[in-house]
Amino acid sequence: MDLRSRLARFEPLHKPRDDDRAPNPPDEAALAALGFATEATAAGPVCLRSALVRVAPPGSLAPLARVLTAPVPADVPAGGILLLDTETTGLSGGTGTLAFLVGTAWWDGDGLRVRQYLLTSPSAEDALLGSLAELAARFAVVVTYNGQTFDLPLLRTRGILCRRRGLLDELAGLDLLPVARRLWGRRLPDCRQATVESEAGCTHRGADDIPGHLIPAAWWNFVRRGETGTLREVCEHNLWDLQGMAAILDAAIVRSRLLDEQPTPRSLPWQDAWSLARLCERRSVAPGEGRTAAAAWIAAALSDAARQEAPPRFYADAVRILKRVRDWERVGALLAECAERHGPLPWAHLEAAILYEHRLGDPRRALAHALELGDEHRAARLRARLGD
Repeated sequence: MDLRSRLARFEPLHKPRDDDRAPNPPDEAALAALGFATEATAAGPVCLRSALVRVAPPGSLAPLARVLTAPVPADVPAGGILLLDTETTGLSGGTGTLAFLVGTAWWDGDGLRVRQYLLTSPSAEDALLGSLAELAARFAVVVTYNGQTFDLPLLRTRGILCRRRGLLDELAGLDLLPVARRLWGRRLPDCRQATVESEAGCTHRGADDIPGHLIPAAWWNFVRRGETGTLREVCEHNLWDLQGMAAILDAAIVRSRLLDEQPTPRSLPWQDAWSLARLCERRSVAPGEGRTAAAAWIAAALSDAARQEAPPRFYADAVRILKRVRDWERVGALLAECAERHGPLPWAHLEAAILYEHRLGDPRRALAHALELGDEHRAARLRARLGD
């Protein structure tokens, strides 16, 4: 058998499957069924869908300054804020992941102007990113949900591959996920966007929202076989994400304003008052004012926390905050309450030993805590002081 005949025996093994063949661009009828149309832009033809949603603009971003770790311009009007959310071919990121649907939105008057970019084939990516860059140049801040670790790095990576370095770099990033964790994370079961939307009073998301793991296949089925049913659900999901971000941003601004107000008992769930106490403590412009405000929010939390199953971490934070304003009697009461609820904890015995020895002048009780802690050096010093 000659070489040609031998190679022919292996030919069926290399026959491409349908899924391996290069996708064909969907026709205009398929795009129209999804509400998209191809438009000419300076970067090339781009597939777009637009909508106007009645969403009131948020207030000033200034109150968020004490919640954010990265600064954003406080004087940016609502019209200078761009909301952005992507749907991708995978969640791992990297150079093999495409952002096939890029949803953007901004306030235009009293409404939210939505523009969605759909990638009809990998070859159209450069035009999509170019049009996105042209749009982004009109704004100062880009708002995402977990975008600082996923959406924005992915788009910048794709931009580099398309020779568009610095994509979206001129915009200040405002990621709502860490904001939600700092404001509501101690009370909510999780900080997924849909969960936080419910906290923000946003009820637009449909009960038939597509699960995230089905989203990548929806696009491949569209570009390979022209199927539009599941991709339509993805487009609605993306629209709902943009609306949800608008609601969360507004709720976060409203909640952040409380950091400059005097708390009242039971004005908030105790977990949220606890969160605000930590924010006042760590992100205050004036340290003295921050300590006082933090203690006031912890006091507001204590009125309800005393009847709840507060975790040891709450007591540790409350003790630290109240020590800074020298509220020694309340610190002692908290340590006793923590011991009653959670049993012997080394950090609590250490705090109690220091408190009773140096602040409340009760060496006998300090000795008891030192013995529970196993601190022989401290115990010996206290025995000598007591004459034991």
